[in-house]
Amino acid sequence: MDDTSTTEHPPMSPALREGRHPRGPNAGRHHAGLRTPREVTGPARDCFAQPPMVTWYAEVERFRLELYPMRPAGPADITAVAYRFWDLSPDWRARPVFTGPDWHPSVLHSVDGAESVRGLLVFLSLRPGDTDADYFVSYTSRQLAWRDARAEDLAPWALAPEETGDPVLVLDHHSPAVPLGRTRYAVVIHAASEPGGDGPRAPRTHGGVAEVVTSLSAAERAFAHWLTDTGHDHGVGDTAAWADLYRADDWDGTGYGDPLWRLNRTGPHGAITRQAY
Repeated sequence: MDDTSTTEHPPMSPALREGRHPRGPNAGRHHAGLRTPREVTGPARDCFAQPPMVTWYAEVERFRLELYPMRPAGPADITAVAYRFWDLSPDWRARPVFTGPDWHPSVLHSVDGAESVRGLLVFLSLRPGDTDADYFVSYTSRQLAWRDARAEDLAPWALAPEETGDPVLVLDHHSPAVPLGRTRYAVVIHAASEPGGDGPRAPRTHGGVAEVVTSLSAAERAFAHWLTDTGHDHGVGDTAAWADLYRADDWDGTGYGDPLWRLNRTGPHGAITRQAY
């Protein structure tokens, strides 16, 4: 349930292999290929330690795309660009929706220009019917939910302005990246035996009661102490308590965005386990 995928890329549709926008014979015909966004590991992670070479932001829709240069593996290596795509609306802003090291822009255009940004948006906005169903096999549940809820809003930005009449993309070549530094986690505990236990709880940093910590191990300790102190450490099955971890700084007065992690206890006095959403 993470926001990235370790699954092998599924086959691309003929339209994508030929560099054509799958929604029409002419739209996006210059774009190079992108396969399903996947996990960024190893040296590729280093690219995100530097400022992005270009950032695009849609103020109304609150979409943000950051492009990062990748070091070629050899003289004949195809130019690759790493990217992070954010939806900064309240329900999605906890972490990037898509992250990848392998966007290959067209050689006909600058890697940090509007055409390269628009080309990547083509693939990030794909929906059922735009391409083969297999394209979405390695999407996570979070990415599928975002696709169904928000990809339609992103799609117009992928089209050239002369085709849609929409404003030209405005790019920023000096914007810092959205910070991915130390996260403050709000530990929101749920117990079936507590009436109203599923309601939102504000973090202590915002005047509430939810414990706030800065590491997953600290969150596990806080949950374990709560289980012991309240006598919930014997619960199993439907009576077992669990904890959801949110970004404490996402609290907006009524709720959080998406949870990041879930904590469970495997059994009476068992180990605390965690699972990413």
